[in-house]
Amino acid sequence: MPVRATQVGEVAACLIRVPTGVVTQRMQVGQYSSFVEAVRGIAAQPGGLSTFYLGFWTTVAREIPFSFIQFPMYEGLKKTWACRQGSETTPMQGAICGSLSGSLAAALTCPLDVVKTRMMLGSKSASGQLYQGTLSSLRTVAVEEGPSALLKGMGPRVGWISVGGSVARRFARACTSTEQAEPHRRHGCRASQDRCPYLDGRVCPPPSQDLLLRGV
Repeated sequence: MPVRATQVGEVAACLIRVPTGVVTQRMQVGQYSSFVEAVRGIAAQPGGLSTFYLGFWTTVAREIPFSFIQFPMYEGLKKTWACRQGSETTPMQGAICGSLSGSLAAALTCPLDVVKTRMMLGSKSASGQLYQGTLSSLRTVAVEEGPSALLKGMGPRVGWISVGGSVARRFARACTSTEQAEPHRRHGCRASQDRCPYLDGRVCPPPSQDLLLRGV
C-alpha cells in the first residue's frame, strides 16, 4: 500500500478512534459512570468538543509507525518462510508471522501509547502540568519518572496485539484460501493434471503445495 494512502487512512481512522478512546478510558478509570455522563462531562470541559480529541496527533504518531513496522514485517516473514520450505505458508504459519510482527510493532510504539493514554485522561505530571505535545510529554515522563516509565503496560499491550494479530491473520488466510479455491472447484481442475486458466495456463500444483487448491 502506498505510504501516502496509509497515512491518510490512519488519520481518518483516528477521527473516530480518538474520541471513542477518550470516552472509554475515562469511564474505565472511574471518572464517569455512564456513557451519557461521560459525553456530557467531557463536552463541558474548558476545551469544549476539542477535549474529545486530546492525544489525537500522538495517536496518529503511534498508528502510522505501527502499520509501517507490522505489515512489511509480516509480508517479509511470510515470504522468507515460504522460500525456505519451498511452498506457500499455511494459515497457521501466517498466524505466527502476524503474531511476531504485531508484537514487535506493539513494543516499539509503547512509549507513544503511554503518553497518548495520559493525554486522553487529562492526567497531570508531577509538576502539576497537563501533558501536551508528543515530544514534550515523552520528555516529561522520562525526566520525572525515568525512561522505564515509557514502557509501562508493554506486557499486556504486546500480549493482546500478539494474540489478536495471530487470530486475525489465521482467519484472513483461511477465508482467502477458500475464496480463491472456488474457481478451481467450478471448472473441475484436477491437481497436477490440468493446465489451470487461473494460473496462466500452468499445471496446477498438488493441494499440499498450493493453498489455492485446498478443499478441491
